[in-house]
Amino acid sequence: MTEEAIEQGRGVHRISTRVAAWLAWSLCLMSVALTVASLILALLNGRTLDEIFLTWGPSIASLAVVTVSFSVVGALIASHRPGNPIGWVFCAAAFLQGLLNAADQYAIYALLTNPGALLLGAELSWLEAWIWAPGLGLILVFLPLLFPDGRPPSRRWRPVGWLGGLSIGLICVLTSIVLWPERGPALVRPGGFPEFEGWRYAVLEGLVGLALQMMMFLAGLGAVISLLVRFRCCPVARLDIRVRAVHPQRTARGNRRLVGLACHPLDPHRYRHRHPALPPL
Repeated sequence: MTEEAIEQGRGVHRISTRVAAWLAWSLCLMSVALTVASLILALLNGRTLDEIFLTWGPSIASLAVVTVSFSVVGALIASHRPGNPIGWVFCAAAFLQGLLNAADQYAIYALLTNPGALLLGAELSWLEAWIWAPGLGLILVFLPLLFPDGRPPSRRWRPVGWLGGLSIGLICVLTSIVLWPERGPALVRPGGFPEFEGWRYAVLEGLVGLALQMMMFLAGLGAVISLLVRFRCCPVARLDIRVRAVHPQRTARGNRRLVGLACHPLDPHRYRHRHPALPPL
């Protein structure tokens, strides 16, 4: 390989890293902007500071803190390691949560607090009814499944990701189809969704509310188990992570050798040619 080709490859890498950093921090800024907008709209909707900060359950302020934290962490990871999906999972989950919070408060203001003052209130009431699923699924399923190197522990764990993705997709598609005719003030009034009958009730309560959400939580449980198995089978995986963080120039072959030596019992006959001084076990 000539020096010109090497320099060209380095230039492409720098450009891709720069683009990834720009995209990651743009998502972070949009998440922060959506969070600020949701807080302002909550005040305009008549929420008191006690209701914003001290309400029982997930408050608007606590969700805002989680959104901003996830967006900053995701931008930091994605801008330095654009090839690792973990950073993009954080960025996407933060953006979706910020969009959910802002759409909820926007719809309440446009449809209940000051009807007709803002456009697209009905559409955003419909959007916030199902946009929670991909944000929750990313954190519940794909974050523990892909942590820390952006890949499942092995191919055997890939069905966990397929199960999580299938449940997220079906929740979004079915809920959006069923609630599209009902978009409007009925979806944002206190007390939850209106009473449905017939096939709509069966889809929302039976399929989405029970079966598909249970499927998502089962996928999340499988993802957590895969994370525990990953670190149980490789007790020094955290050491390998710290080594790669301190010495990023270490080759992938060297990393696999380090993890392999740590994860498997040392066989003196297998490693004698590599470690002649190793005493027999």
